[in-house]
Amino acid sequence: VILNIVGNAVKFTPDGGHITLRAYQKAESTKQKAGDEQQAADASVLPSAGCLLPSVVIEVEDTGIGIKPEDLERIFQYFEQVDSSDTRKYGGAGLGLALVRTLVELHGGRVWAESEGPGRGARFVVRLPLLEAPRPKRILVVEDEAVVLEVLCDVLLRAGFAVEQAHDGAEALERLVAAQPDLLVLDIGLPDMDGWEVLKRLRGEERTRNLPVLVLTRLTHVRADQALALGADEFLAKPVSARVLVETAARLLAQRTATSAAVQERSTIPPDE
Repeated sequence: VILNIVGNAVKFTPDGGHITLRAYQKAESTKQKAGDEQQAADASVLPSAGCLLPSVVIEVEDTGIGIKPEDLERIFQYFEQVDSSDTRKYGGAGLGLALVRTLVELHGGRVWAESEGPGRGARFVVRLPLLEAPRPKRILVVEDEAVVLEVLCDVLLRAGFAVEQAHDGAEALERLVAAQPDLLVLDIGLPDMDGWEVLKRLRGEERTRNLPVLVLTRLTHVRADQALALGADEFLAKPVSARVLVETAARLLAQRTATSAAVQERSTIPPDE
């Protein structure tokens, strides 16, 4: 976006001119004054009236050939240019500003141009909502073998998850009470209480009843249908490849997100009159 706008300013500013690039953060109220075109443009990227939302503003101002008032919007269309005359001096296909608008709007922002007219220079303004990166999904891995636990945690950390660990069932339950993760990876052969007991307690509590649980064990007598019947969401046998572990964890987390969204949507539907 910046490359296209600055390149455009360079192209249409003669030798000896000036180009200024500014970038700053701003909290803008969504309450706008009627008739103020710039504020109206700003308001269109903000979802609700009356609240203060942070945004990033990028401005590129030049002392170039300027833009006619009727062309301020047209130049963002594909294959249109500031200088569209038959004898135009400037090359280009007229795609740069159209691409800029497409990219900015895909990010939930707005871009517009301002100019006092031909020969008076121009200013391009980009406003983008300042969004926080989503927090990584938290996974609690319950495994009593230190080497296996280290490998599992390393694989999940490298995949971008936030990983916590517990070495036995009692520690797992303590961690679940302190802060519930988004997914539980549970070994069955634990030293104090086995994984079945941990799973039973989870499914007996309202708070953890729907917590996704991936059973991961090397016990040969444990079957997938048995694990699923007792409340697990998925079953994998050790040893398991890193790819299968990550893909299974991601799928369970995606299912939980989709389920939570559906529940929230149903809760917001007004009752029939």
